[in-house]
Amino acid sequence: MFVEEGFRIRFQNGEVIDFYAETKSAKEEWMGVLDGVIGFNSGGDMPKWCEEVLKREEAAKRRETRKISAEKREGREKQERERADRERVERVREQEIQRREMTQQGQTQQMQRQSREDIQRPAMRAEMRAETDRPSTGEQREGGKRPGPNSMDRYSAARTRSNTLV
Repeated sequence: MFVEEGFRIRFQNGEVIDFYAETKSAKEEWMGVLDGVIGFNSGGDMPKWCEEVLKREEAAKRRETRKISAEKREGREKQERERADRERVERVREQEIQRREMTQQGQTQQMQRQSREDIQRPAMRAEMRAETDRPSTGEQREGGKRPGPNSMDRYSAARTRSNTLV
């Protein structure tokens, strides 16, 4: 039902707004207000509401662009951190491998030394026995014979001294 003091605004998307006024003068007031808000100026400039809408849309686009840029930057920074972490882990692994190799080499060298010592040990023991079996120069008897049971060699004298200290 259409009223003489009413009017309708139709939008391109199909929406419709109906306005009703009680008097013809009230209708003229509404038309003046709407013309000021929505209508074009005589100079062809955009009305203020259009400018406001465009400003808001541009601000929203800028925010979205900044957000996307920030996300991209964060993504690049995250990739850089992950790459640096991978490199750190790789360096630690390489160092650990080097340590293991050095430890194995050290153990091998230690085992080689140990086997050399094991080989040399019987000869060293024989030398030590020969030294302890030899009489000291002051105790040697004539004819190159060994000293008797009552004489003391260096080893026995040292052992006796350590027993007397206790």
